[in-house]
Amino acid sequence: MRAPIPLLVTCFALEAGAADPCPSNSLGSPDNAEEVQVCEGGDIEMTHACHCAVYTKEERPWGPTADLTLTVPPDLKVVTGEWTDIPFTLSYRGKAPAEFDFPGGSVIYEKEIRNAKGPVERPPCAVMAMLPDPVRLKLRPGGLVRSKLSWKASNYQYEGCHDMAQNLPPGRYNVTFATVSGAPPLTVTIAITVTPKKRR
Repeated sequence: MRAPIPLLVTCFALEAGAADPCPSNSLGSPDNAEEVQVCEGGDIEMTHACHCAVYTKEERPWGPTADLTLTVPPDLKVVTGEWTDIPFTLSYRGKAPAEFDFPGGSVIYEKEIRNAKGPVERPPCAVMAMLPDPVRLKLRPGGLVRSKLSWKASNYQYEGCHDMAQNLPPGRYNVTFATVSGAPPLTVTIAITVTPKKRR
């Protein structure tokens, strides 16, 4: 009988960086902080919507996603262990304007990686992240939210498990991404070809 694998839990606060759409300067804002005006538009670039963070202890769930569509490139190539930016668009087809909360400016996350043998095994650890306040956007009918997700060709995306994560071996993978909210969350799958590193 195999002994159970211990679960390593790492706690950290996300720091602002070049790849972060919204800085964490609103983290820990006082309860009575003045709310920033909600961004409203028909075509919103998430990297330009950081000033629309709202000071709240919890995000409002999106609710039904029947009027939302998520699109990503059908396929892409990336070198093993390297980062790439995946562009995506969230479209709103509702008949009236609606507000949506995006925790820390996040829209989607990686849900699963599969190869020909099945799901790719994750390292035996977990990360508890403290996200900045949510970005609240009001989308008009036909409105779009555009952004990019930085993704690494590895079996884990968070720095907290860097020592235990492994680069994906060269090959073909189906990587599923999901929205951070919604009932049910929207999911999309990208066929990603991981290539070997070039020899020097």
